Amino acid sequence: MNTPEHHLTAVYLLAASIVVPLLIVSVWRYLSRRQYRKAQEAMRRGNQLHRKWLEGSKADHEQASEG
Repeated sequence: MNTPEHHLTAVYLLAASIVVPLLIVSVWRYLSRRQYRKAQEAMRRGNQLHRKWLEGSKADHEQASEG
């Protein structure tokens, strides 16, 4: 049972048990960061649109109160 192939398989299994979780974690972190950046960008765009709408609404309101 103690053939070199058996030891090689054990080494491969050990390496895989270390590499695979690291790979999964790094992919998970990359995807979650990308999602976070997209959410931040969408929030920024929403805020800009809201600010424009508020300024436009305020200008309309001032014109209406002047006229």
